Amino acid sequence: YKDMMASGKHAMIVQHPGIFLACTGLGAAVNALSVALVSLTSGLTIKLMGHVRNLLLVAVGLVAFKESLTPQEYVGYAVTLGGLGWYTFERNTPTHVPNGQNSRKNNDFHM
Repeated sequence: YKDMMASGKHAMIVQHPGIFLACTGLGAAVNALSVALVSLTSGLTIKLMGHVRNLLLVAVGLVAFKESLTPQEYVGYAVTLGGLGWYTFERNTPTHVPNGQNSRKNNDFHM
C-alpha cells in the first residue's frame, strides 16, 4: 500500500473509473451466480466445476503458451481427471429405489 501511494499508482483508479467499476460489478455478478448455482445444485458441483476450469486453464497453457509440467503435476492432473470420471460414473449409475422413485440422491448437476 505504501509503495502504491508513494509511486502515485493509486491515481489509476481515478484515471480509469469505468474499468474498476466494471471489475467490481463483474465480481459481484460472479458471487451472485455462484450462490444461485449452489442453491440449484450443490457445493460439490461447484468444486468439480472449479477443477474442470483449472484443467482447461492448464491445457490452454500447455498448447497456446508452450508451458511444461513436471511429472508430479501430470500425476496430479491425471488423478483429478480420474476422480471426475469416477464421480460422473457413480452419479449416473442408477441405484435401486423402491416404489419407482427417482434414483438420484439429490438434484445435483450431472456431467
